[in-house]
Amino acid sequence: ILRYTQKQLYDVVSDVNSYHRFVPYCTGSRVVSKPRQDAKSKHDEPYLMEMTVVFLSVRQTYVSEVWFKPFESVQAVAASGNSVFKSLQSIWTFQPLIPSATSSSTTSKAMTSPPSLVPNESPQTRVSLEVIFHFQNPLHAALSRAFTDQVSHPMIAAFEERCKVIYGTPSSQTLPRST
Repeated sequence: ILRYTQKQLYDVVSDVNSYHRFVPYCTGSRVVSKPRQDAKSKHDEPYLMEMTVVFLSVRQTYVSEVWFKPFESVQAVAASGNSVFKSLQSIWTFQPLIPSATSSSTTSKAMTSPPSLVPNESPQTRVSLEVIFHFQNPLHAALSRAFTDQVSHPMIAAFEERCKVIYGTPSSQTLPRST
């Protein structure tokens, strides 16, 4: 649970061109193509993102298909042909903790439902990051089990720190008091 709005957190996670500036082990990130202009909706087709990561002397550049559901989620799936990962998928979801009359969005909707047009302005948001991966090499798989916490915790912390850099440290005065 972070003390930023749903929109603020979504904006940080959806700025994939900036990942190399703050995400641990990421040395390069860029959008390589956007959906066609003639698509029915800009959410019907994925963006293609190229990312380079270096961890334990393993350097890997791969392309992911990325779907953006404004203010609700960002889902990335590594394209096939990756020499390190058999499969790699990440899903970020953002759920405001205080309901807003201006937003009909919930994170429990399917990834294919229409996007929310208005973000919830709650000063607290539950952020979820799910990463599912399978390595091609059994040795990489064994190593990854030993280093899972060294990757996942710094990644969440990096996004939280990026929010502080962009939006400042949230004030405890903006939070509702519980009894």
